[in-house]
Amino acid sequence: ISKLNEYLDTCIIKDNKYAKKANLLSYWLKDYIKYLEQEEADEVRIGGRPELSEEEVWAMTVDYVNKLKRNNADREKVVAKLDKFLENFNVKRFMRNNPHMTSPDFYMVIFNETDSLVN
Repeated sequence: ISKLNEYLDTCIIKDNKYAKKANLLSYWLKDYIKYLEQEEADEVRIGGRPELSEEEVWAMTVDYVNKLKRNNADREKVVAKLDKFLENFNVKRFMRNNPHMTSPDFYMVIFNETDSLVN
């Protein structure tokens, strides 16, 4: 933006043909730079996603297991294993073993934990 603004300043000084347009663009760019400098920083944590709560982890686990059950409805043993997994699932232990978990982290971990049940 600064380089473009410098170029526009030279156009204003050297070339009268585009001076008015260049001047308007230059003012706009200066105001835009001020806006960017005053803009508040985003409140995004490292990793870009908020940590999950126990309730969110439980709901996501139930949803994930139910999708696996629907996808494997014709395989009774798999459905039974998934039911048992959900019955024995301990949210607190899961979160203790996987601290600061975000949504993408959850899907990676839950896939690893349920893959052997399905395959």
